[in-house]
Amino acid sequence: MGSGSVVFDQHFMKDRRVMERIVSLAEPRRSESVLEIGAGDGRLTDMLSDVFGRVVAIEMDRRFLKPLKELGKRKGNIEILFGNALEIIGSAVKESDKIVSNVPYAISESLMKRLMRFPFRLAVLTLPQKFAQRIVAEKGSKYYSTLSFLSRVFFDARLSGQVPREAFEPPPRTESEIVVLMSRKRDLLQAFFLREKMLVKNALREALCETRGLTKRQARKVIEETGLGEEILGKRVRELDVEEMENVEKGLEKG
Repeated sequence: MGSGSVVFDQHFMKDRRVMERIVSLAEPRRSESVLEIGAGDGRLTDMLSDVFGRVVAIEMDRRFLKPLKELGKRKGNIEILFGNALEIIGSAVKESDKIVSNVPYAISESLMKRLMRFPFRLAVLTLPQKFAQRIVAEKGSKYYSTLSFLSRVFFDARLSGQVPREAFEPPPRTESEIVVLMSRKRDLLQAFFLREKMLVKNALREALCETRGLTKRQARKVIEETGLGEEILGKRVRELDVEEMENVEKGLEKG
C-alpha cells in the first residue's frame, strides 16, 4: 500500500480542554521532540509546538497538506511528514522522545503492534474505549486477550481519562479513552514475540541467543527444559492464543 493511497476514517479533536490534558500528560520539555501521528488540521500540532522543541507530525490526508505546511512555516519547529504512519513510523519514532496521537480508529491495533517494535520514552494515545480497555485488561477480565498480554510484555500502560464523542468532529460512534504508555526494557519475551513469523522453537532459540548470549546448543537445552510440547513449539509465534502465550512465559521461567 503506497503512501497517500488511503484516507482513514478519522475524527479530529476540537475540544481544547481535552487537548490541553493530552499535552500535559505528555510531560513536555523544550529539550524534547515529539511525534504526532494523525495531525489532521493541526490544532493539537500547534499546541505541541508551543511546549516541545520539535514536533514531527504525520498525516496522510492530502486535504490538510496546505494548512499543515503553513503552520509549519509559521511556527518554525514543526516538520510535516505526509504518508501512511504504519509505513514510515519506524524512523520517526527513533528520532523522537515522545509520541502523541489521536489514533485513526481503523489503525488502532496495527499501530499498537508497530509501537512494540520501536522503544520510546512515553506515548499518549487517544483510542476507542473498548480497545483501550483491552490494552490494560488483567487476566480474568472480559477484555483480556492476546493484545492485553502483549501490551503487558512491551509497555507499562494506564488509562488516563475518558473522551466524549462530542470532543471530535465528526463525532465517532463510540467514546474514547486516553492511554499513556511507557516502553519496558527490552528482554527475552519481547525478543521472542517480535519474531512473529518464525516457528516458536526457532524464535525461542534465536531470542535466547540474543538476550542471554547462549550458543544454539545451549538454547535448545533451555527449550527442552521449558516442558513446552510440539503443539506449541511447532506453531508460528503469531498463531499463539493467549493461553499458549502464557504457557511460553511460564516455560521460560522454568528454563
